Amino acid sequence: GPCDLILPHVGDGDAGTYGLRLEAGRRRRSPPPLKWMHLVTLNVTNAHPAPHLWPAPAPLFEGHPSSFGCWVPRPCPKDHLTLTWEGPLAKEPWTHVNSWTPAAAVTPHPVLGTLLTANALWKHDGTTLNCTLRGARGETLTWASRLLQVHCEISGGGGGEGLMGVPEGVSQLPHMRGWVAGGEASECVQEAGRELLGETSGWGIFGVPWDAYGVMEERVGPEVVRTGLCIPPDAPQDLAVEVTPSPTIREGQEVTLRCRARANPPPTYTWLRGDQVLPSGSTHLLLWQISADDAGAYRCRAANELGTTESSPAHIDVLYPPRSATVTPLSPLPALLGAQVTLRCDLGPARPPPTILWLQGGAGTPGGLGDTLRFQATPEASGTYSCEGRNAGGATRSPPFTVVIWYPPRAVQVLQSPRGPVVAGEGPVRLQCRVGAAEPPQVTVTWFKDGQILPGPSSELVLPGPSPSDAARYLCEARNKGGVTRSPALTLDVHCESSHPKHPPKGLPQELGP
Repeated sequence: GPCDLILPHVGDGDAGTYGLRLEAGRRRRSPPPLKWMHLVTLNVTNAHPAPHLWPAPAPLFEGHPSSFGCWVPRPCPKDHLTLTWEGPLAKEPWTHVNSWTPAAAVTPHPVLGTLLTANALWKHDGTTLNCTLRGARGETLTWASRLLQVHCEISGGGGGEGLMGVPEGVSQLPHMRGWVAGGEASECVQEAGRELLGETSGWGIFGVPWDAYGVMEERVGPEVVRTGLCIPPDAPQDLAVEVTPSPTIREGQEVTLRCRARANPPPTYTWLRGDQVLPSGSTHLLLWQISADDAGAYRCRAANELGTTESSPAHIDVLYPPRSATVTPLSPLPALLGAQVTLRCDLGPARPPPTILWLQGGAGTPGGLGDTLRFQATPEASGTYSCEGRNAGGATRSPPFTVVIWYPPRAVQVLQSPRGPVVAGEGPVRLQCRVGAAEPPQVTVTWFKDGQILPGPSSELVLPGPSPSDAARYLCEARNKGGVTRSPALTLDVHCESSHPKHPPKGLPQELGP
């Protein structure tokens, strides 16, 4: 039957060594020890593995096609990971990038792979080719780098079309940063280079001035088989740090620093931020998902057996929005109608200094610029307020802060039910105190009869009779924490008898007069 072991939702606790052993035949009471077992080691990590580069590092030859493979173990489909190539060689128009399945000799396991094919030129010598693993949003997860070494080789004595930038008359001479194959090389003689190049001025290839070149020969026995331009041994010079895309960068983006140096033999590199040595030994320093802590002065130090040189600092300025935003009241709340309300916006650290925008219910507030907002307490001013700090690094908005305005009841009036003339004994008559909007909405009602307070606060006054003594001017007063409002007075007249004529019941004879 199947012998699969399925581990759903693999976690850190699943890491370890698993063994598979097959047993056949009847079970015995004391089975003999089985001396073999197939073991499998499972490693579980929270971080994405760095890409693998293929083939092993080796010199490239100008004009010859070269291929570079990059792969990572096959990710889960839901992760939507991609591999991208970066660097000067990757940007050339003749460079081709395709998906790639490595041969079993490279890796026998399923992978996500990409293959770059290009012809490297002399100008790519000393540059870096990066393979970057990116997430679903394009963010950098991890990467691998390869420092390119490009050799230029042209057979001596034949003339013909030479290297770009080499003066006329020496086009048949290769540029030699190091001998490429076979034979015995002479010293690099700078005086011979000056004699050969004459008055040629300016910068040659590899960013080296023509007057710094020398000439060297390669011999096989007594015969000179190649002659070439060379760079005499020298300590690192002309160090400079280039920043891409810009020394001023928003937090969370990527910055690449590149150290350029002229040296022979090629130097080793050290990166520093202030006095801190950084863990990078290549010509490039990648700061991905840069944060405010990464801001500062960066220098590169180049060293070979002839000396050590340090570059001038390159300053990285990281822009970021306010770390926090909070609304603080500076006046008592809830505010009474007509009072002045003052709010202050407190922002956390930010670079550059932000501007502040005030919002009421999500919309901009007139006059709402600056760290303080002042307005008069009106019913319309009640609601939620937020402040937002904005700068070139982004924006941060505070949680909504609720401002409550207390105001007295509106539109208080007395309503009579039933309406019309009131006749003694034909009650009851109800007087209701109707109250409009109020904040807070809890109100207390007091009744007045001819200016005298009636006992028992209630929104309704009941006159059960009514009697002639109930005839009076009535009004009600509604009170809350925001104030008090009185209704207009209602005059209640109580008649001793109805003003409407009475008719006998239908079918009965009417009383005749004398």
